Amino acid sequence: MVKCVVSGCPNRSNVNPGIYNHSLPSKRFFNFPADTARVKVWLAALRETEKQDSAEQNQICEDHFLPEDISTDGVKGDAIPIMPPCLEGPLGVINPWGAAGHPRKSSPLTKPSSRYNLSLGLLTQRFLELLLAAPDGVVDLGHVTTSLQTRRRRVYDITAVLEGISVLKRQSVNHFKWIGSTSISSFLWQNQQKLQRELDSLKLVEDTLDSLIKSCAQQLFSMTDDLDNATYPFRSPSPRSVFFNFCTSAYVTHEDVGRLAAFEQQTVIVVKAPEETKLEVPAPKEDNIQVHLKGGRGPIMVLTCEVGGADASRHFLALEESRITTNTLHTGNTQNNRNTQNNRNTE
Repeated sequence: MVKCVVSGCPNRSNVNPGIYNHSLPSKRFFNFPADTARVKVWLAALRETEKQDSAEQNQICEDHFLPEDISTDGVKGDAIPIMPPCLEGPLGVINPWGAAGHPRKSSPLTKPSSRYNLSLGLLTQRFLELLLAAPDGVVDLGHVTTSLQTRRRRVYDITAVLEGISVLKRQSVNHFKWIGSTSISSFLWQNQQKLQRELDSLKLVEDTLDSLIKSCAQQLFSMTDDLDNATYPFRSPSPRSVFFNFCTSAYVTHEDVGRLAAFEQQTVIVVKAPEETKLEVPAPKEDNIQVHLKGGRGPIMVLTCEVGGADASRHFLALEESRITTNTLHTGNTQNNRNTQNNRNTE
């Protein structure tokens, strides 16, 4: 006959020999997990760690699982066995039926006390949450018992499981410290529902970022490549007053440049050039600084802006109207090449 491996369980072969009542409802028995780590957890929860070597040959009855942990296919993969109230005590082996010396009487099932409604797995999750929030990962069992509203024996079951898998260490009588190589949160996230909520939240953040990136890309295209939005008039203050249309709406105004304190009392050169334009600045000479611009896909427009000073203009100046001198950059292909020279000796 199949018997339960848990010491003190009435479904165990060496409990109350000769008085086993065959009229009692038959119990379901389950094999231990194939994973040795899970076996350690189960045995630690049942306070049967010395039976690890024989776990493969033993079985455990349904009395040590909550109803929601049992299905028609067996025990759920994340289920952890518990010690029923009748077996809880200083040694965890008290058998009320054996002590009385009388057969167990069948009685209607009653709803267990609320402190037993929580499975050991759920209590362990709440214990880990307290451990995660505790300074330096150290918790006091008195505080844990009060916070979880459970018996100290239940907390000892949790610490025994965690000590059995070498992630918790007793520092004193009532203090335990997390010593696991992985973070506490990694154990908490094994809860599938919580993990799903985390994934849903991350998916929402990802979708929001994708939407913002798409919006920014569209706005950048509208400012730089959409010619329908690309007009900004520039008026030369010279007697040959003309209006130029700058083919971009991504522009800065003369006032914008004039407010740059870093360029105070200096001449700012503003360059509008097509894609793939190359800019080179050779080593400065004693009396001038040269800037070489080379563009092969369209014209290059260069303007100047005097920032501060008495001679500061209220408009951008064409390069020919400023004190910047220019000449053609001879590189074999003179089209769209320009050599801009800032002569420091020019007033």
